[in-house]
Amino acid sequence: MARAKSHHYVPQVYLRHWAHDGRVAVRRRDRPDPFVASIRKVARETDLYTVDSDGMPSDVVEERLATIEGLMPNALASIRRFQIPRRGTPERLLLASLLALQYIRTPDRMEMATFPVDALKSANGVRPVSKAAIIRILEERWGYKPTPANIECAWDFVNFSLDQQPQLSRTDLVNLRFSTLPEVADRLAAKSWAVEVSKGQHFITSDQPLSLWLKRPGAVRGVGVEGADEIRFPASPHHLVVLRPRGKDSTYVVPRVRVASVNQHAAATCRQLIIAEGSQTSVLQQLTLRAHRPMLKMNEAPGYREGPNGLESVGDIMHFFNPYDDRDPRDYPSELPTDAVVEERCRLPRELRRVSAGSGPRRPRMVDRSGEIFRAPHEAIDPSSTRRGQKMDHPSHRHLEGVLVSMQTIWARSCARLSRRHTCGH
Repeated sequence: MARAKSHHYVPQVYLRHWAHDGRVAVRRRDRPDPFVASIRKVARETDLYTVDSDGMPSDVVEERLATIEGLMPNALASIRRFQIPRRGTPERLLLASLLALQYIRTPDRMEMATFPVDALKSANGVRPVSKAAIIRILEERWGYKPTPANIECAWDFVNFSLDQQPQLSRTDLVNLRFSTLPEVADRLAAKSWAVEVSKGQHFITSDQPLSLWLKRPGAVRGVGVEGADEIRFPASPHHLVVLRPRGKDSTYVVPRVRVASVNQHAAATCRQLIIAEGSQTSVLQQLTLRAHRPMLKMNEAPGYREGPNGLESVGDIMHFFNPYDDRDPRDYPSELPTDAVVEERCRLPRELRRVSAGSGPRRPRMVDRSGEIFRAPHEAIDPSSTRRGQKMDHPSHRHLEGVLVSMQTIWARSCARLSRRHTCGH
């Protein structure tokens, strides 16, 4: 049986809300003009979820995802009927799980784990990876010249990872991608939910539909699901789900200026393309879409913590963060000097042991991901293994198997609670 090598990271069943005869308007970062394309050819990547099974490539993860995606139409239908699931209900957890799944399944979520191998490829396999190769890959990805602190961090991280950590297999990488799903879903379900309705101008979506918004973004702070002021997800051209840290659940109509602002932010945070209804190419044309997407940023510098007597030194830290949007760092409002990263409310600090000082790459003692919920590359390896590099027997599709069972159980309970006026699909 032939494998399905082309894997969609944005479900076609979701994109159909913008499609007419299976086609949508698309604009890419590397193309100035919008065009119309089939949803079968949008937001996909070859072998994105492929894992190894009995020594052969397997599509078991892609098959599980396709089954889970079948829950999305009915889950989003309640949103379009202005029925926000109450906190603590199975319906709320179901929709939060679907949003979390969409957030973590995109290729960008694994950038930290794959960066060392990507840098080694850029250096043509030569180890240790030189600073010249680091500069080259950062300039290609970011679109501007990295600072000495950026280069130092990337050089340390890449060479230490290649020397000290076991090589991750495809299964390990997929496992890392989905292992955070329960925690992210719980965080989303606990937030305040709103449905914003547009009766005029239409909401667009993108190849990264769930976007994070901050009131005061910064060049070196980044943004994660824990610290975002708003988490936005277009449910249709007329409905936007907005999650906030606090407040009551609500539904309301928004003006055109709000829709325009949301659409511009969706463009600034997309991976490679923005999507609208086939007749809305002019809307896509009007949005600012820079050539380079937001990509993992890194910085190494003396770190400080806010103490009772002001800033206290905590030694060097290695700072990773997901950029807020596709702006050049120089375009953000001025905040902290770039040579001093303040470890302010670091959600998931990783205490790292020091290594002896020397001329080679070193490992700073702390890693900060700016409020992001993540798994570090070494967490794909069984800590109880007695032999270095031994992989744990815990392939990623087992994570999804549990997710699938729990979602199907949640959906069965949800159907039993819904009004008899509505029919649940299976």
